[in-house]
Amino acid sequence: MADLHIIEAFLNIDLTDRDLFCGRRKNNKNQFYRFRDFLIVHLTRNKWMLIDNTAEAYDLLRFRTWCYMGNGYPCTFVKGVLKYYHQIAIDQEDDLETDHINREKFDNRTINLRLVTHSENLKNRKAWKWKPRIQI
Repeated sequence: MADLHIIEAFLNIDLTDRDLFCGRRKNNKNQFYRFRDFLIVHLTRNKWMLIDNTAEAYDLLRFRTWCYMGNGYPCTFVKGVLKYYHQIAIDQEDDLETDHINREKFDNRTINLRLVTHSENLKNRKAWKWKPRIQI
């Protein structure tokens, strides 16, 4: 997830003159900025996510409360089970995983999500560099 200024820089936009809409009527949860093609949604801990501006995505905002998880993914509970936004938005199957093509966890637009196998998902991870450490 990202702070609002990171999303503004990512999209090269300015939100200072934009109106903030209410996504869920209860407790004013999931407020969002509306654009023609996407929504920028406010989560807990002052984090934000980017989703499509579609009827399906809007229904996910209205009927669910989305929270920021420490691992960087927006989540909600469905029948007592923790689910991530990208899993629900792309209707993830049990044997597949959802991959963020551009590696940005806050970008949950469908053009950035794809269903892949676990091994394919591992290929899109950032390269991990081993650093030797000397302990005394």
